[in-house]
Amino acid sequence: MPISRGEEADPRRPGVLITNLNGTRWTIEYDCRIDHIPARTQDELAGHLQVISGSLPAIHSASPFWESMRNSGLRLEIDGWEFGYRLDEQAERVLILYAVRRSYPRESAP
Repeated sequence: MPISRGEEADPRRPGVLITNLNGTRWTIEYDCRIDHIPARTQDELAGHLQVISGSLPAIHSASPFWESMRNSGLRLEIDGWEFGYRLDEQAERVLILYAVRRSYPRESAP
């Protein structure tokens, strides 16, 4: 099903297209499995990635930001999970590289 302008798809699926209001499209791709991660955490990850990808078009391609992104690993920590990712400006892609459990919330510790 085509995605219309301004519509957001489920970024937990590989190759999902995110269309921001300004028309810039970024795909969110996974180089790791996340089906074992709680749905609430996946939803929060999706929200963070949408905010991140939505802000990127405002950054000029000559900005030192992009050089830093090419040379740096990025990560998000959500509910005791660490997600490593990188930005690919040329392909307009966010690539999730790994998902690792770092800690357990107190109420659900094993």
